[in-house]
Amino acid sequence: MSDDPSAVLRRKTAQYAELFGARDLDGIAGLLCDDVCLSDPNVRLVRGRDAVLGVYKSIFASPGPIICTVRDIRVDDDTTFLEFELRIGTTQLEGVDVILWRDGRIAALRAYVNELRPVEKVATSTAEPPLVFIVDVDGVMTDGSQYYTAEGKLLKRFGPDDHDALSILSRHLDVRFVSGDKRGFPISERRVKMDMKFPIDLVSTIDRTVWIAERYPLERVVYMGDGIFDALVFATVAYAIAPADADPIACAKAHYVTTRPGGKRAVSEAAVHLMERFFGGFDLFTVERSSYKASGA
Repeated sequence: MSDDPSAVLRRKTAQYAELFGARDLDGIAGLLCDDVCLSDPNVRLVRGRDAVLGVYKSIFASPGPIICTVRDIRVDDDTTFLEFELRIGTTQLEGVDVILWRDGRIAALRAYVNELRPVEKVATSTAEPPLVFIVDVDGVMTDGSQYYTAEGKLLKRFGPDDHDALSILSRHLDVRFVSGDKRGFPISERRVKMDMKFPIDLVSTIDRTVWIAERYPLERVVYMGDGIFDALVFATVAYAIAPADADPIACAKAHYVTTRPGGKRAVSEAAVHLMERFFGGFDLFTVERSSYKASGA
């Protein structure tokens, strides 16, 4: 009986990580297709086995130890997701490698990497309160469902109470939204910008850390997301929140995980939590009605 294809790819991915940690250039060469493509934060795109091996050779020439620790390996058809921590000399990194396999070899690899900072230190060392609460729309404000007809994307389901809680929170800091859903963006914009009166931007998940850093000091940003790549944003901001049904990798990196899932008052819970943690508490019965605009008003 042949091995389960997912199990084979899982072992291959673990082997790749082991070879990387061992600086085994020949071993990695044996895993690469001739037309392999590589991209990472420092390399826009490298094509071809020899060129890709040149990138690995330069990494392996770095002084000091290389220690690669595998956190998790996930498999989706012919693609694996390798979550790792990496130490190269005195540099500590974390990230996810997205690896496309073809006939047992690596056809493409894209690395998403952030410099690792101790989570608790970042979360507790902020002398000043946050300036902004940035919320991902899909899977956080919504339940993640996207309804299609033959004409395309039609509906998204937004939950109750989130708007009201954010209106109260917005007395203390800016509130804004991001979405990576290009096709469904007009739907999100209709709810967030036109109905709730909050700004919203179309920003790919993999570009969010840079996008946020261009606008705010990261040490004063709170970010709420649910996806696997949101964990990379979580590693860079002052405080990170995930809904209860977020990807496990995101939940593991979050400073706070709500008890409620996305689209079911998770953002409302997060807003109350932020007021209690950073802004002296929250008492609904003492909030001035004139200080915020409730939904339906």
